[in-house]
Amino acid sequence: MGALETLGDAATKPLVVRLDGNSVDEGREILAAANHPLVTIVDTMDGAAAKAAEPANA
Repeated sequence: MGALETLGDAATKPLVVRLDGNSVDEGREILAAANHPLVTIVDTMDGAAAKAAEPANA
């Protein structure tokens, strides 16, 4: 989330985030708590790929 704070209004592209590994639950909680409108959290690689491809399919 620090990168989005640094970019401020210059951040305009949606971000799809898929986390795995150590402290994944903590990372997801941090992202969920930030509730940033550009960030979408997904659970799987397939879900991340599908979500990232949505703008191209619109």
